[in-house]
Amino acid sequence: METEKWFQRSFAFALPASRFANLLERLRGTPARLDERTRDLPAERLTRVQSRRWSAQENVGHLLELEPLWLRRARQYFAGSSTSRSLSPSTMTIISRSSVH
Repeated sequence: METEKWFQRSFAFALPASRFANLLERLRGTPARLDERTRDLPAERLTRVQSRRWSAQENVGHLLELEPLWLRRARQYFAGSSTSRSLSPSTMTIISRSSVH
């Protein structure tokens, strides 16, 4: 299955407020679902790289690294920072697979 490149994606922010609770529950359940789906997989499968894309372990690690950033941004937003320029910037840089290995 061909996936769309991350930086070529666009996002619609039209989710009705009535669906927020469901979305929040899905997000809260993500760690448990990741654990359930990966706990019995061997390390060589979790770290397998195909077509120079991130492994499953790298993807999960990326989510863990971003957790403090989105939480800080959410707190800033709910405290009254309403523009993207007033929210904490990401300090992450894009690293190509060839520069890592």
